[in-house]
Amino acid sequence: MAPSLNTATSGPSKDEGGGISPQNKGSWSSFLKSIASFNGDLSSMTAPPFILGTLSLTEFSAYWTQHPSVFVAPATEKDPAKRALLVLKWFLSTLKPSYSTRNDKYGSEKKPLNPFLGELFLGKWEDEAGITELVSEQLEGYNGQKASFSRTIHIKQIGHALLTLTPPTSSSSTSAQSPDPTPSAEKETYLITLPNIHIEGLIYGKPFVELNGCTYISSSSGYAAKIDYSGKGWVSGKKNSFTATLYPAGKEKETLYTVEGQWPEVFTIRQGSGKHGTVIDTFNARTQPITPLTVPALEQQDPWEANKAWEKVITAITKGDMDATNAAKSKIENAQRELRRKEQAEGREWERKFFMRRERSEEWWEELAQRGCQGERIESEKTGGVWRFDGEKAREARRPFHEGSSPHEAPSPSPPLNAQSRYSGTESGEQKTNSPSPPSIWQTIYRILSYTPKRCRYDPADPPKFSIALNLLFAFAGAFTVANLYYNHPILHLLADQFNVSNERASLIPTLAQAGYASGLLFLCPLGDVFPRRLYVLALVLFTATVWLGLCLTNSFALFCSLTFLTSLTTVTPQLMLPLVGDLAPPHRRASALSVVASGLLLGILVARLLSGVVTNYTSWRTIYWLAFALQYLIFALLWLFMPDYPSANPAGITYPRILYSILTIFLRHPLLVQACLVGFCTSSTFTSFWTTLTFLLSAPPYAYSTLIIGLFALIGISSMLLTPIFSRLVTDRFVPLLSVLIGLACALVGTLIGTYTGTTTVAGPILQALLLDFGIQSAQIANRAAIYAILPNARNRVNTAYMISAFSGQLTGTAVGNHVYARGGWVRSGS
Repeated sequence: MAPSLNTATSGPSKDEGGGISPQNKGSWSSFLKSIASFNGDLSSMTAPPFILGTLSLTEFSAYWTQHPSVFVAPATEKDPAKRALLVLKWFLSTLKPSYSTRNDKYGSEKKPLNPFLGELFLGKWEDEAGITELVSEQLEGYNGQKASFSRTIHIKQIGHALLTLTPPTSSSSTSAQSPDPTPSAEKETYLITLPNIHIEGLIYGKPFVELNGCTYISSSSGYAAKIDYSGKGWVSGKKNSFTATLYPAGKEKETLYTVEGQWPEVFTIRQGSGKHGTVIDTFNARTQPITPLTVPALEQQDPWEANKAWEKVITAITKGDMDATNAAKSKIENAQRELRRKEQAEGREWERKFFMRRERSEEWWEELAQRGCQGERIESEKTGGVWRFDGEKAREARRPFHEGSSPHEAPSPSPPLNAQSRYSGTESGEQKTNSPSPPSIWQTIYRILSYTPKRCRYDPADPPKFSIALNLLFAFAGAFTVANLYYNHPILHLLADQFNVSNERASLIPTLAQAGYASGLLFLCPLGDVFPRRLYVLALVLFTATVWLGLCLTNSFALFCSLTFLTSLTTVTPQLMLPLVGDLAPPHRRASALSVVASGLLLGILVARLLSGVVTNYTSWRTIYWLAFALQYLIFALLWLFMPDYPSANPAGITYPRILYSILTIFLRHPLLVQACLVGFCTSSTFTSFWTTLTFLLSAPPYAYSTLIIGLFALIGISSMLLTPIFSRLVTDRFVPLLSVLIGLACALVGTLIGTYTGTTTVAGPILQALLLDFGIQSAQIANRAAIYAILPNARNRVNTAYMISAFSGQLTGTAVGNHVYARGGWVRSGS
């Protein structure tokens, strides 16, 4: 789970630091001043030794089972409602050890150590319930959210817990020969949400935890529990209070049991609703005996086990030595960063020893969340996925868990590919070494593509920042990549002459370009959810640029058509950049950032046609293709130098057939995406219908404009390119996307009405229609993208593919239907 902090400002107090010893007051005051304007990742906050705890977050899992007999009790209860009640009782019993133990032990809350990927904490409890084993493994790098400081720190815990048990069968009986209930074959699962936290008393030097909001427990047996937390108010209330109810899922008013009290003290369980129900049980968290956890001795532990890994840090914290603490922590953190970089360069993932990642779509926990947790989402994209314990892995796990490696030591560089020495014995017993073979051209290309400059490397503790410069780089790359599709439009007659084919056959070139682009949207774009985006985008740009050389040189029409299809297939990189912008840009700037890149795409279409016509008018048609060749390599160089690395959204990988199939399932499961796709289809068909039939209107009486003047109408699109980012910044980023969609559609509708019914008498009608239609449609599309990219952050490329297929289908429909209707009824009928 990752804490997410949101705070409110507060002034200083005359009692500031009242809970700090005199020798530490100076350090405490400096600490408060240093974080007074803190705004960043909680894990990067440097606290004085006396506020640092000696426990890693990996060890916090032990708090869930300090009362093993309470933990295993539900597995022996036959009645499903009482079983759900016992699970609720167990969860409530874990709150004191989880959120109050450190305050009881040290007098105040302590900042835990941030765990590293692969950290382990293993132990066991032994009591009358038998042996209960603990396996705690850090499955992703710790990823604290943005935070700022005030008197109170608010923490939103992201993640869920899954408790699975095998209940006894209702028909089983207890006898002297068989004292234990018989387990049923059907397992029962409880989905548990985690409480929100706020830390009080920080300004006084006595921080303590208070819980607020509500949490839920949803059972596959059909029961649900809701827990409401509250604290001491200004007038009434008690510290650390709660009220919980258990009821059939979906029937919250039909309360079966009520539990209330103070989670660090005493709580009472009653049958029925309210305080008048019959008391059936009481739990005293203060007096309930705690079963000690047995862990291996330090000398027997693996270097990756928490106590052993943090030994020097804990010693330094205990001594109050800040310098030694920072040095020991930095050694681990730097070694882990180097290990992540090495793994990424080698294209491998860290091996988990006890858990495996599960596909969301293969599980039923979403249904549990919807049914018993008031519709809460399983935000697996924020927790590195959904993980389940793997019994087979656990049986094979043995110390040393990662032989030859240590969390404190940076990995040694990997030997160059094919640089291994081979030895062969001679008759005289001597050995001679064969010199390493030089790397192949493909290995060299891969090294160039996979190398990441230091400033662009991904660091989980300091993710890449989305800047205006990066936004403009993506817009530039998108503009002159998508331009590849449109250079041929104004020069088709010259290409027909060059290859000695008819104009009709020459029209096959733009058709193949659009077909290649559509194929890339469907078959290549979804892979952006699997591959690291930087490497994937660079590979596509390099392939496009290299194959483009053939277009500059060939004299074969068949080869020219084939290469046009291939280059168009890989020209989908702008559609990979848009979802990446959705990942990089902060939510409050996402729409405006997307609008800049989308405006770049429109600019690329406009510039391609204009530049191609002008350059070809004074030189050969090949000149524009050579210019495009140079631009592709310039884009490759700029992206290689400045495009930040960003991890795969699905590091565990997904099979290619499943990727394609999931596009359909994602579309069917999310009404917002369906709505966006329908809007995209209709607006795109309106857009292409207008621009296709506009040529017929302007070339005929009463206008009879030349092709040059008709071509200048495309310059109207510049106004929408300039206005849309401003509109997105002022409106879309500040309000719900639907408002921008409605405004955009209203503008498009007004423009269509004006242009349709005045276009045959005044040219001002089509000009206003072009202006309002372009602005309205682009604004609606940007707002739709901003909305749908929030649906599934780990599937943004597939979401984008579904949306673009709908938009592309709309373009084809608009062109075909618009031409047909215009031929039958003219301008007014096609516009109507």
